[in-house]
Amino acid sequence: MKFIKEKKKPAVIVSRRPCALMELRRKRAQGEEIVPYYIDQEKCIKCGICVDKFSCPAIVREGDRIVIIPELCVGCGVCAQICPAKAIKPVKGIKG
Repeated sequence: MKFIKEKKKPAVIVSRRPCALMELRRKRAQGEEIVPYYIDQEKCIKCGICVDKFSCPAIVREGDRIVIIPELCVGCGVCAQICPAKAIKPVKGIKG
């Protein structure tokens, strides 16, 4: 809330579901499956929305490709929802 007051710019606060980082910690502690996402390079149109606008630390540029670092992905799926090319998909789950 402090950010909103200081910047006086539009901002979004997600409160319909638990914080993705807290949910990841909970899943790891309970040994639940964590489903990271990956970018299908054949479908990716390299628009940059996921890496430039969404700013998830798991999504990075590697040369001319955009990739998701699975160890940093919390599995929230927001990136898949914002991808206009539908190139971001979940991979097989891994144990926490």
